[in-house]
Amino acid sequence: MYLPQWFALVALLVVVQSTSPEDESYNCEVEYEKVGCYRDRPGDRALAKLILNVRYEIKWKPGEWERYLRRLACRCAKITRVLGQSHFGLQFYGECWSDERAYERFDRHGNSSHQGCVGFQYKNCNDEDGNECVGGPNRNYVYRIAEGGGSGSGHGDIKRHGELCIPYQHRSLLVIRQFRPLDCLYRTDLIFAHSVTAYGGHRITCAKTYYKLGCYQDRIWARAMSKLLFNDRSRSTVGWETWNHYLQGLACRCAFAARSLGYKMFGLQNYGECWSGPAVCSHYSRHGDSYRCIGQNYTTCDINDHNECVGKGNANFVYLLLTG
Repeated sequence: MYLPQWFALVALLVVVQSTSPEDESYNCEVEYEKVGCYRDRPGDRALAKLILNVRYEIKWKPGEWERYLRRLACRCAKITRVLGQSHFGLQFYGECWSDERAYERFDRHGNSSHQGCVGFQYKNCNDEDGNECVGGPNRNYVYRIAEGGGSGSGHGDIKRHGELCIPYQHRSLLVIRQFRPLDCLYRTDLIFAHSVTAYGGHRITCAKTYYKLGCYQDRIWARAMSKLLFNDRSRSTVGWETWNHYLQGLACRCAFAARSLGYKMFGLQNYGECWSGPAVCSHYSRHGDSYRCIGQNYTTCDINDHNECVGKGNANFVYLLLTG
């Protein structure tokens, strides 16, 4: 096994100091099922696309580890479902992998008989229990997206919702657009109505139809997102004094601009730039993770809260559009 050496010490501590995983009630609105632990090869990936990387968020402490695993699996399941894919794998304690052919390729390098995959309390994974698992280096713990609503951890059902978004399109024009509901996905931490301020003092209402993915590096000579859709900085319209409202409006306008062009993701960079492009799903994380993103009140971005974030120079805070 490729586990860090101190995992053995952690495992001993868990016997004395651990929280019961069953006490945790983390709701996930996408139902997923455990498949098993499978080998992977860096040069020949069983699942070709890295769709989420949160290794910088890993919570190793016993008790926090179990909550982290549930959240990781749920976030990966949501993104996988939005992308229309059926299977995903959790690897290296914080990576989510999938692709269009995941259903037929996830086991191409063979079953690892749970060597290299761990679950709650850092124990070897049990395919039959209700607890989430994750692979270590070169191991995918694979899940399948179920057909119905509900949660892979057995919590609740999800209802369908229709939402109105009134995004800012031009300085003097508000456009009302009805977005189609996405079956079995909506929840309050992904989509809810709120008021924001845009150019010229206009008040607009935007239903959140985007999901926070994370903060990623960018390069001027090799853009992760190829199209600059608009740039508030060139017009000196960044709302520095009304930052929190401005940031919400920036994300709403960028989401609308990206969606209208048929793109699936967008990135906010340099405090006021909106980036996207036709190949964003493959390239958004090409330069690796970044810590250069901020949120409300100019503080470090919290990936788990409801508030929008933006990248500083040479960093994109990336969002996934949830409806087409």
